[in-house]
Amino acid sequence: MGKLHNTLVSLLAASLFITGGMIHPSQAGAIAHVSNFTINKGAHSYVIAGEKIRYDFLDDAASTTLTSSGVEYSTDNGATWIAAQMDLPAYLHTFTLPLDPKLTSAKFRLTAYFEPILGSNSISHEIIGPYQILQPSEVTDWEAKSNKDGSVLLTWSDNSNMESYYQITRSGPDGIKTFTVPDTTDTMGPLTYLDKATDKYHDTFYVYSIQPIIDKYPISPNNTPGISYLWAVTDAPFANVKVTLPSKVVTDLDKVVVKPGTSDNKIDPSITRLELNSQMVGRLDDVLAKTKVNVFDGASAWALPELKQAFTLGLTTGEVLGKYQEPITREGFAGIAVKLYEALSGRKAEAAAPNPFKDTANDNVLKAYKLGITGGVSEDTFAPQATITRQEISVMLLRAVKAALPDRPLKTGGELAFTDASDIAGWAREAVRFAVSYSIMNGLDGNRMDPLGQTTREQAIVLVKRTYDAFSK
Repeated sequence: MGKLHNTLVSLLAASLFITGGMIHPSQAGAIAHVSNFTINKGAHSYVIAGEKIRYDFLDDAASTTLTSSGVEYSTDNGATWIAAQMDLPAYLHTFTLPLDPKLTSAKFRLTAYFEPILGSNSISHEIIGPYQILQPSEVTDWEAKSNKDGSVLLTWSDNSNMESYYQITRSGPDGIKTFTVPDTTDTMGPLTYLDKATDKYHDTFYVYSIQPIIDKYPISPNNTPGISYLWAVTDAPFANVKVTLPSKVVTDLDKVVVKPGTSDNKIDPSITRLELNSQMVGRLDDVLAKTKVNVFDGASAWALPELKQAFTLGLTTGEVLGKYQEPITREGFAGIAVKLYEALSGRKAEAAAPNPFKDTANDNVLKAYKLGITGGVSEDTFAPQATITRQEISVMLLRAVKAALPDRPLKTGGELAFTDASDIAGWAREAVRFAVSYSIMNGLDGNRMDPLGQTTREQAIVLVKRTYDAFSK
């Protein structure tokens, strides 16, 4: 009986504690404070962008009063604060910083909100730092220029401050060769590599890939920088027969892209069209047959010919090369919509500044936004990893064509005779009529448009390529 009595007393005490019955009078209604704010338990003086970052803290509030907490960061010593992306569920106390090469150091501010059972609500802050921020970002401005001596000059922007070195792989008729650019950890900005080991007797089609190698820091697989591709044709000094090709390949200012251009880095669509022929795609096939990682692995047979053509035309980005059966994201389609604009207009797109979005610093998103091709889901949010619907893709294609060819009359009329035409939003009907009129987008089984359906990466690339075909003549 004594044991039972003690057990009942203990349960009653616990119940009173949980319901607030044991809050000390001196704590009731008192303003609460946070202390001992730490990041990753203070293990390092750095954090890694794109990774989940854990934070911990103590407070002097009663156990039932803390309602929420959040973390902000400042790059200007506290003059302005930007809310970090807080991960769910909230009780895990983790946040993520954006991939942004400009974000390399910051202070962090914890804000905790208290709502006591008795008394007034209160807010408490604590600031720590600055911390070094490591960025595992892919290259941008990835370009290749064929020189008169047969060499190829590769240039790119180094957006990572974590890599030990860059690995460049060249695939061509003479096999696969690998080059390294060492000791780049402490550098960010323009880098170059001169490939002198080329065939001096034949104008040769090469596919180059580049990747920053991060081997000294822990990083999750989905945050590892991807491989960026481009192609170039050499100008062999001793070749008997010259191939008429542009001397410069200008690539996407974000993850990857092969973009033929001119010496002033402007895209000439007439040159681009000239290069897309069976011989060029055949040369690409010959090189890919000797490439360890096939650019088109996983693509459907029906899409493969147009994917190769889109690649040689420069209508792809690293965001969409690979994993072809996955739905394309808003960020991914923004990139290839910008490529479509550049190819049709002959002009380089410029990124919006300042960046209006708090959840992305992607150059292609900012270019698409400045061109009016896309907007945010709210005033300051873009939702880069959200999927995009077929009707939204139609709208972005129409806007890209209008931006590139503002004086071109377009067919946007006619009836939409799909069984699900009533599902097409009013703001998208003009764009869907446009896509159908030019045979860019066709109906699905059962004469459906499926305006709210998703689109795979390979389907999206094909839609962009077909839009290019319709307006490049």
